[in-house]
Amino acid sequence: MSTTDEEVKQEGSRTGTIIKWSVTAVILVMALIVSVRWLTWRMEHVVTDAGFVKAHVVVIAPEVPGKILSLLVKEGDVVQAGQVIAELDATDYSQRVDMAAAEVRQFVAQKDLATAKLALATGDVPAQIHAAEATEVATRQAQVQARANEAYLAAQHRRLSALLEQRAIGRAKFDEIDAAYKTACAASEASEAQVLVASAKLAEARTSQAKITEAEAGERQAVEALAKFQEGLKLAQTTLGKTKLITPQAGIIARKFVEPGDFVSPGRPVAALYDPAGIYVEARFEETKLSHLRIGQRVELRFDALGGRTLHGTVRMIHRASAGEFALIPRDVTAGEFTKLTQRIPVEIDFAEDVPRASLIPGMSVEVAACREGRNEK
Repeated sequence: MSTTDEEVKQEGSRTGTIIKWSVTAVILVMALIVSVRWLTWRMEHVVTDAGFVKAHVVVIAPEVPGKILSLLVKEGDVVQAGQVIAELDATDYSQRVDMAAAEVRQFVAQKDLATAKLALATGDVPAQIHAAEATEVATRQAQVQARANEAYLAAQHRRLSALLEQRAIGRAKFDEIDAAYKTACAASEASEAQVLVASAKLAEARTSQAKITEAEAGERQAVEALAKFQEGLKLAQTTLGKTKLITPQAGIIARKFVEPGDFVSPGRPVAALYDPAGIYVEARFEETKLSHLRIGQRVELRFDALGGRTLHGTVRMIHRASAGEFALIPRDVTAGEFTKLTQRIPVEIDFAEDVPRASLIPGMSVEVAACREGRNEK
């Protein structure tokens, strides 16, 4: 009886040993299969875990200095193109606009006055010249007539004077001609004086032509001054408009750098935004792996935030310089201290349709794998 129990125990022990070794063998076979598949996959692909979700970030900064009066967005807000996100204190800029507008009104009045003077000069001076010319012509004609009358009466006076000496006519007849002759002489002298006066007035009227030139110059100066101050008003209005910070494109506010009450100067960042539709992956591959990459190549993406499941993308650009060339403090090997390191080249990758863009934000980590050149992608 005891012998039978001992045999049962030995049989159970052998069975347990067989099971243990069978399980171990299965595990080893499975591990071998997984290892072989993993090694095969790694041999067929170039892989990097130096990949990150990227976006083209737009930094919004003021063009004029001022104190932040109000900040109308917070981080994570969705904004539209042209939306006001912050306002600066515009008191000083509003006053400048008012001053410029007052100066424009002043020079508008001066320009209108100069235009009126020009219109008056343009209307009066030609009329004065025309009237003076007509007067001069009339006086010269009267002078010609007076001289002709004087010459006729002079001849009559000489003839009748001779007849009077011969007592061929009476004294009364001679006195009549003598009086007429003297009157004609006086009229001739008066006509000469009238011609001189008319000529002087014509010369004065023609001299008044300079008033038109002067009025034209005055109006031209007024117009130029008005244009100058109108440009100043436009500049003041443009500067006033810059106290409102607007978004150049639609997107998501990634970060704000100031708070209400802060004083900002031109170029100081107020907020940064990015367009979620434009996010992509920047993967940095070792320079020894670049020969296996090409633009348009399909790649595998594994995002830590998405549980590591395999998604896809397409290579859109391979940078023409290593990432180290863009470092803020580049390597200095002029002293001869040099350690050779494999450089990494940035590669930009667009998302395929299976990537849930809404679940990704810039900065997330991603592992990128690309099938080696000459091998078919699985």
